[in-house]
Amino acid sequence: MAFLLSLFFPSIPTPAITTPSPKPYYYYYQVNKLNKFIVVPNFNNPKDSVDLIKENNCKYAINGGLYQENNKPLGLFINDHKTINKKINSNIFNGYLFLNNNILNIGQTINNISQFIMQTGPFFDLKSTSINYNDKTARRHVIAKDSANNLYIFSIFTPDSFISGPTLNQIPKFFQKPEIKKIADFTQILTLDGGSASVFYSPTDSLHESTFIGSLLCWR
Repeated sequence: MAFLLSLFFPSIPTPAITTPSPKPYYYYYQVNKLNKFIVVPNFNNPKDSVDLIKENNCKYAINGGLYQENNKPLGLFINDHKTINKKINSNIFNGYLFLNNNILNIGQTINNISQFIMQTGPFFDLKSTSINYNDKTARRHVIAKDSANNLYIFSIFTPDSFISGPTLNQIPKFFQKPEIKKIADFTQILTLDGGSASVFYSPTDSLHESTFIGSLLCWR
């Protein structure tokens, strides 16, 4: 991932723009109660997320997992019962976003699920010991799960910049902050692609990619 400039969407109806403040900054939204969830693969002949969001009538959206130099997803990716790529064994890409019986969830195990599965990571269980990763700072996009099994999308970045953010090791610490605990009792975190290949869209807050995204997670 290249950590380049992240811009606001220029051609989608302009949302309210929030200037970074001196405190740790983030956008988030609870998504599990929205009407419709779809996955938009963007590996072949990739499009800009502005077009993907318009074409699929997304009210909320965030990028999916990482992809390889050959533009294939990194790890298991099944969409609409079709396997796009196979599972890889990895201590970093150790989690899954999956759709089973039309219920979206995150976890570290998958059994007999073929509707939609996306391997990504790292996956953090906030109730257990965190794993140390040697990595750089970057804007981080994650899906967070609370103790009531609600799902949230988060974009986390530094106070003075939309292009940078925490290291992977700092993600669990972010969710231990008192202001974040006021949102919900978060228990699990699944990391998506970040840095330049990351997108966040809502009616009020938007962040654009500078490198194409491999897939778009879209809520209508």
